[in-house]
Amino acid sequence: MNKFSSLEIAVYGNDEMRDSLLLTEGFFTEKISSLSEIFNYPVTVISDICSYSEITEFAEKGGFFILDSAAAGKIFNIKYKTDNCKYWECRFKKLNIASSIIELPFKTIWSSYPDSWTEIDQGSGILKRTCGKGGFIVLPFVFEDLTKRRTLKRKQFYAERLELPSERVASFSLKPAREILSAVIEFIYGEKNLPLLKKRPYPGLEKNLFLFRIDTDFASSEDSEKLNELLKKHKLRASWFIDTFDEKRVKNFYAALETGETGIHCYHHFISGDKNQIETDLNASLRVCKKYGISPKGYVAPFGEWYPELTEVLSEKGFNYSSEFAYDYDNFPSYPVINGKKTDVMQIPIHPVSPGRLRRSHFLDAEKKAYFRKVAEKKILNNEIIAFYHHPAHKMFDVLSDVFDYIGSFKLKNITFYEYYNFCKKRDEFKIKTKFENGKIFLRKEISCSEIGLEIIWKGKSADVNCADILHLENINFSVKTHSEPEDDYKKIYRFHWRSLLYDYESKKSKKYFERRLKECGYL
Repeated sequence: MNKFSSLEIAVYGNDEMRDSLLLTEGFFTEKISSLSEIFNYPVTVISDICSYSEITEFAEKGGFFILDSAAAGKIFNIKYKTDNCKYWECRFKKLNIASSIIELPFKTIWSSYPDSWTEIDQGSGILKRTCGKGGFIVLPFVFEDLTKRRTLKRKQFYAERLELPSERVASFSLKPAREILSAVIEFIYGEKNLPLLKKRPYPGLEKNLFLFRIDTDFASSEDSEKLNELLKKHKLRASWFIDTFDEKRVKNFYAALETGETGIHCYHHFISGDKNQIETDLNASLRVCKKYGISPKGYVAPFGEWYPELTEVLSEKGFNYSSEFAYDYDNFPSYPVINGKKTDVMQIPIHPVSPGRLRRSHFLDAEKKAYFRKVAEKKILNNEIIAFYHHPAHKMFDVLSDVFDYIGSFKLKNITFYEYYNFCKKRDEFKIKTKFENGKIFLRKEISCSEIGLEIIWKGKSADVNCADILHLENINFSVKTHSEPEDDYKKIYRFHWRSLLYDYESKKSKKYFERRLKECGYL
């Protein structure tokens, strides 16, 4: 019999970013208020400063602690600094991290550490120290930095050509930090020969999802109608985020949409970090929506920009979610952490490159089609959600039709952003109590939800299963998870290209133009 009474992960101390990463990854966690409780769990992720003697006692009996760099530095008196970089590289052998390129622009550099500490994988900055039957593992970053160090910057995205597409996005995605934390937890459970349970990111046993977002700014009625007909042809549902300044179009077209949900993009296509400006524009849109019977649940900001004040206003207005790639992109949904506190408006990230951005980077139509096919293919291989977006004003309906055909060939479930929000909310709230004995996992569900599927990772392999009271591991078919490797020339995305300066200039000029026009008409 295993000595630990539970397979859940214990979390000690208050750190909302840590908790957000664990929640996004789908781990079953248990918040503990006293270190005396840690003996029930095989792994404890801590953020508060603990007594060295207390955690050593737990480790000697077989438990593991995971700490960020700041906590480890204080508890064990290890000196470190944070190195700023574009990215860092490591050939992972022991940790299940497929990519050798870690797209975090900072990494912990340990000035020195005792011989009792070793790097799990050389160059990873992830330290391990064995203590009795257990030990300690230190992450190569500080949880708090994942909030504080994020800014807005232009980033290039990979394509098999010389000029690459680019977009102004968050300076880094939260995905690498989530994957590192997940890989460390998986490593520990493997060391202890314990099965690791996670909630799957998709309903039931669905292998993936396709979400499609539409931003209607500057689109004509004809453009929007053509896209609507294209969705009907491919039997797809989308999330329309509308500009509400043209009330006639809202009344005659958007209010009657049957190809998905309707959310808000803007009244005037402008946003700043000023709370009054955000609230004024949102109130104008809400007034129009109410007038024509539209009840928006979601919002996406002009220019993809995100500000803490935006989340604050959306929360006050009762919105459920928003989607801004200036907060996160190419990742699973999460709740923003602002000033150390988790907010209640979910962020649903997307892939931030639209057909319009490809056209601006001089892609031919055949290259646009190939680009989206490649992104979709990699996301399916990596079990990542496919979330694309488009502006009807940019037309290119032939390109979209090809993308829809290609994604349709994989038979993926297609839902709206609001439907995915509802699923993620149920997933976040779904909790179980576990016990592992003689190759069986016993589950006690606090609430029942047939939509939630489980992933079990055991002995380096994975399996997706429906939730049941008893899971017999010997009766489950496990297989090795698939991942895609970075292309040989992937690092070219970090090379300077003079067009990035041009596109930044165009972006700032465009925003300044809208700001000036709004000031002239007394709106700002």
